[in-house]
Amino acid sequence: MEGIRWTGRAELPSPLHGWAAAFAALTPAVLSGVMPMLHRLDELVSRHGDAESATGEPAGLAGLSTRGIPERLLVSEWLLAEELPEEFLRRAASRELLHLDTAYRQAPPTGTTKVVVDVGPAQAGAARLVQLAALVVLHRRARSQGADLELGVLGEPADRWHGGELPELLRTWLSARRASEPTPDEVRARHESADRAWFLLAPGLAAGLRGSGLPSRRVLTADEADWDDAGVVAARVVLAGEGVHLPLPPHPVGVRVLRGEGFRRIPAAGSDPQDSAAVPFLRSAGFTGTSRKLVGRGVGEGDVVTADTGAGARPARVRVHRFSGAVIAASVSGRRMIVVHQHGAVVKVSVVGRRLGDWHGVTFPREVWGLSSADLAEIVAGPLQAVHHAGGSLWIRVPSGWYLVDPSLDVVPAAATVLVTPTGPDSVTEVGRQPACLWTRHGVLGDVSADAPAVGGGGWVAAQADPGRWVLVGPSNGRHELRVASGDEPVGLVTLSAVPHLVVRSAAGLLLRLVGPGGTRTLTGLSGEVQRLSVHPSLPILARDLDDGRVEIHDLLASTRLGVFSGSLG
Repeated sequence: MEGIRWTGRAELPSPLHGWAAAFAALTPAVLSGVMPMLHRLDELVSRHGDAESATGEPAGLAGLSTRGIPERLLVSEWLLAEELPEEFLRRAASRELLHLDTAYRQAPPTGTTKVVVDVGPAQAGAARLVQLAALVVLHRRARSQGADLELGVLGEPADRWHGGELPELLRTWLSARRASEPTPDEVRARHESADRAWFLLAPGLAAGLRGSGLPSRRVLTADEADWDDAGVVAARVVLAGEGVHLPLPPHPVGVRVLRGEGFRRIPAAGSDPQDSAAVPFLRSAGFTGTSRKLVGRGVGEGDVVTADTGAGARPARVRVHRFSGAVIAASVSGRRMIVVHQHGAVVKVSVVGRRLGDWHGVTFPREVWGLSSADLAEIVAGPLQAVHHAGGSLWIRVPSGWYLVDPSLDVVPAAATVLVTPTGPDSVTEVGRQPACLWTRHGVLGDVSADAPAVGGGGWVAAQADPGRWVLVGPSNGRHELRVASGDEPVGLVTLSAVPHLVVRSAAGLLLRLVGPGGTRTLTGLSGEVQRLSVHPSLPILARDLDDGRVEIHDLLASTRLGVFSGSLG
């Protein structure tokens, strides 16, 4: 076509210059819905963020501002003062008068911009949408200054920061929800570790921190402002004492974002192309059943995410299952998923896949579990608990211990049960406590005290008899004694070619070892840093949290990596 010259590079229209990272992280439908928020918020942050750096050699004019000295008022504002003095005074009181803004010549800073987010209940809904827009805006500003952006989450250790490109940062933010409100002390600890960090806080939390040294120019608060028949349509955002109303995206778009939808699916940084199944994000994941699937929480409290590592010719894949309330426990064994979740005022059992008798849809009053609302909130904020089927009954784990639910639907606390390890879709190995020892279906561990630590896996059970000595019992009257170095911690038990091995983490947390009857082998490729682990209860598979938003799955028998998924272990 004449008149059109292809330059070899596609560019965004001028109104969208600088928002390329947002296009890489959000789908077009979501981005178009939040773009008005982005522009308004960018203007607000620019007014106050740039005021911090008003130093250096003057270099002309930077545009217009509602802040400044009288000598820089526009001529039109002085004309207004002469013709309509009352309107001039009104605009002055409302900080609406326009001034010429000075630009300064200075080398752009490099390094890291840190942002701390409040992910407590007070920041749900409209405030979460504002946080999304703020993260996109602050990421854009950081990159324009040659800096990276790191994310800190209130409720995590004050020295933990999450990095990566914008899509990875948003995935981390999506998965970071807390059932309880952060405390002022957590904010102060973050400020001490990074005194120039930005803070996205609930208004109540920010109000309690006045006078604590937190710079108001870097504290942004958000709350609901305007409503229509369908819900909230605007949010009030305050930065450095200036409040603005931000139009929220249309309700369907906002709901999609809050459910974790509308974010582009890209592989985690450093993962292989075949690992592109690495999203949706797994949160507080672990191996809770006998299948090869890693099971974790999702973005919503009613989401269960499964990551299938694949077997044979079957490719790895990630799936999201949504339930009607907060998920308490979930496990996958064979072709069946069992989920225990809140359903209104009751606790419900849902079965996905292969039928499990009449268990699907069974409900119980929440009180029979001894669970208060605070208990449920704590469970949802933590890792998924386990649920297993054996002998027609369900074993269900909650933080207070194990419960056994028999076919007559009696819920019985299993106070004497220490450990329940699945050995198949419908079978478990139970470890119980007697006054002077531990027992299993394989026999009594007579030389092991009742309060000894124990691990299970592959049909075997291991318990500490003495410091450095562990006793293993298993099928066909199998028994071994293994020596473990002082201070080392067994974190799992696997069978390699039918021989049991303890998976042991060194006292410093840097080395992983396999300790078996034939000796000790250091897993060099899996060592080198402190890490969270999940050892499969029946297969020689291990998951390790890389602490950068990724989880790796390894086959200990074949010494191969099975996959990399976006997420974190519990």
